[in-house]
Amino acid sequence: MPIALVSGVLPIVMGVLLIFARRQVPRLIHTGLKRFYGEPVADTSMNERTGPRWVVLVGSALVVLGTFDVMEAFGVFGS
Repeated sequence: MPIALVSGVLPIVMGVLLIFARRQVPRLIHTGLKRFYGEPVADTSMNERTGPRWVVLVGSALVVLGTFDVMEAFGVFGS
């Protein structure tokens, strides 16, 4: 049970951190792409309007999946 509990809490924490850092994560990805592949590739790959939306979507999905894992660890769904 402790392993399942940790495997559920970790995605929840990561999802919450992604949601709180929704503006910094796309900038970090853009900077990395610019450094490795050049500015044209980075500008084409990352849209500054939709980048934070995708980060929030991924963070929300992590929170939901982690919540289901924690609920399964406590036996809410039955056997």
